[in-house]
Amino acid sequence: ARHGDDEELAGLRDYRSNDARRLIAWKASLRHDHLLVREVEPRAGLALTLDYDRLHGLGHEARIRRLAAWVVAADAQAASYTLRLPDSCLGPARGAEHRRECLRALALLPAAEAVP
Repeated sequence: ARHGDDEELAGLRDYRSNDARRLIAWKASLRHDHLLVREVEPRAGLALTLDYDRLHGLGHEARIRRLAAWVVAADAQAASYTLRLPDSCLGPARGAEHRRECLRALALLPAAEAVP
């Protein structure tokens, strides 16, 4: 659940005197008979863009390997990412389904001679 544009809800904790009033979870506090506040964390970061064309110094197969490794790493960190390939763009998204789609697209890229 999102709290603000740059924060994510991490859970609830007991109220402290220096907590902002906007973070008080009023309904949960009523259920528990004491003040609770929403614990928020900064979002993991902006969406990543994994771009085939930006990997200038690498050959076709090396680009595929590098992008596949980055897809797996981004998924492991639950990051949102976009995969840009010569003929398609996937995302931004995150999660297992997006990872599968991206890895499938990389596996099905045409041979180096056919890539512009």
